[in-house]
Amino acid sequence: MKAGRKQLLSAVAEQVLQHRAELLDALVGVETYRTACTELDWTLTALEAAEHRVAWLDERDPIGTVYASVPATMPVYSFVLFALSPAAVGNRVIARAASASRPCARLVNELAAKAGAAVEMTDAPWEDFAAGACAEADGVVFAGSASHIRAFDERLPADTHFIGQGPGVSAAIVTEDADVELAARTINATRLFNSSQDCLATERVYIADQVYDAFVDSLLAHAETVVLGDNANPGTELGPLLIPDAAPAWYDRLPELGRVLRKGTAPDDRLYDLAIVETTWDSPVVLEETFCPLLPLVRYEGRRELHRCSPPATSRSQRPSSVTRGRPEPPTSPMSPSTSRSITSKTPGHPSDSVMVTSLCSW
Repeated sequence: MKAGRKQLLSAVAEQVLQHRAELLDALVGVETYRTACTELDWTLTALEAAEHRVAWLDERDPIGTVYASVPATMPVYSFVLFALSPAAVGNRVIARAASASRPCARLVNELAAKAGAAVEMTDAPWEDFAAGACAEADGVVFAGSASHIRAFDERLPADTHFIGQGPGVSAAIVTEDADVELAARTINATRLFNSSQDCLATERVYIADQVYDAFVDSLLAHAETVVLGDNANPGTELGPLLIPDAAPAWYDRLPELGRVLRKGTAPDDRLYDLAIVETTWDSPVVLEETFCPLLPLVRYEGRRELHRCSPPATSRSQRPSSVTRGRPEPPTSPMSPSTSRSITSKTPGHPSDSVMVTSLCSW
């Protein structure tokens, strides 16, 4: 890897370490203390510039001006992935952070600037930002809904490099030979991560008929122990939703979605308890990203039926939600996944975590 790039990533990591407490204080304003701690750990992992992980970047060159849209959730980690990455190889980067967590993105940008990174932050209205991207960007990095990705892709000039990350409808499968208690505990935790507002939080669960009742009993027992409260409390598992707009539409029609196993509560207009429903594989709550603490369960009998439960290619969850166009992908290897895979993966401890920070450096 070119020395300057590796030194920059290491310098930013050092700034994050030195100012971890300050970043943590800022993050608990938008997410739980537990999520904030995990986010900072992931950020440091992403900034780890081990030679064996990022050597393939030696072949990558900047393309010019890159416009980067930083999503509201996981703002520090997202800034590193979407804005710092293209800047690390010499691109001019203009970044717009979502207003809900903009102060966090600005803070990490200030720390990155101390390390020598150059990212221009803008508070421009979205339409102005998009118009600027269409007018001058050589590349665009965008996170948002599938419909917005398609609309942006059609609007950009054909020769503009574009990477779009769409929503996730992550599934968990509990097989007939599963450790039911472990499965219930794990799924409860992954559904509640970041107060259920994360693209890789578990959104749907398929459970083998043989263990369904035992799993549901265990899951409901774990749900009763969930701690709701203020984000700053280290024990809080579910805090106020950063983006609460989607929740009412789902919670107001729980009986329409299936058999309600746990209604959950809504102490206020931003704080929602975990709701659990038993439903069918083709229910909207299974096929769409709910972005709130709602968990649909689907019972299946045998592997053949499980395969039939897979959403058809015409369903919303199976339509392309991520777009990558422009630069050819780097040679595939275990440590250099394709650009679209590395951007959408957020699995802690996964080898691609360090590649993620540099996947956009192909520009």
